[in-house]
Amino acid sequence: MRAVLIFSLLILSINSYAGNHGPCKIKQLNQSDSYSKYLLIKMECQGTNLATSCNNILTDTVTYDATTEVGKFRTSILLSAFMAGKDVRISTWGACPTEISNVPRVYGLIVY
Repeated sequence: MRAVLIFSLLILSINSYAGNHGPCKIKQLNQSDSYSKYLLIKMECQGTNLATSCNNILTDTVTYDATTEVGKFRTSILLSAFMAGKDVRISTWGACPTEISNVPRVYGLIVY
């Protein structure tokens, strides 16, 4: 019983810091020397339940570190979805990278 309660609290706490974008299409992919390791994904829809620890949140944009193994995998999935015009749902953490303090950080995605 105690394990179920702890698991339930963990799920609730994770969800309270999670935001969602979509399902909708990717409008634009952006990278710049100012934040060289991050890929910014601009969505055709606004996000919900977005990170509260960010400053002046861009509600239609999310980001992740594209230099990691997970980031490289995400990039290939997102490029394929973008080129095919597929809808995606992107979930974000309750925080933004220090390099881009107004764009929530991605932790998961689904392509439809």
